Amino acid sequence: MSSASPNVRPIEIVRAAGVSMPYASMIARGEKEPSPVIALLIWRATGAKFGVIAGASDEDVKAMERVYAAQLREAEDARGEAVA
Repeated sequence: MSSASPNVRPIEIVRAAGVSMPYASMIARGEKEPSPVIALLIWRATGAKFGVIAGASDEDVKAMERVYAAQLREAEDARGEAVA
């Protein structure tokens, strides 16, 4: 189970990752663990770490970004955002 992050509101997760409000609420409360790509999108937008990146250092998270680069681009493109 993922740990909750009291500093991130569900609406911020919705905006960051393009997920539904109910799912975002479950992530924020620690009831659901997001996929690595969703976790990375949330981290990019908010700095909060959920799921597989919850205990990782920022350096390790950046390494994970490289591993999931193609999937992150797809997710961001699907939402019409610029890719960094």
